[in-house]
Amino acid sequence: MVGGTDRPGYDIVRETWKPILGEAEFDKKWNRVLHDGFLAGSELPEVVPALTAALCGARAALSAEPGRGGISG
Repeated sequence: MVGGTDRPGYDIVRETWKPILGEAEFDKKWNRVLHDGFLAGSELPEVVPALTAALCGARAALSAEPGRGGISG
């Protein structure tokens, strides 16, 4: 794209993926990525938020304020 040559986008995308998938059995890996729609093993690690008593108390205090969606008396 930057080089000024007119090339099909398909070729540009394949060249981008070659360093990611490696040269060995590239076509087999490329076809798997296209078929699956993602690269296996590339997902981000799961994030499990910690729910603490302080956060629960802060949430309860906010929801109790008028205009915040809490119960108003």
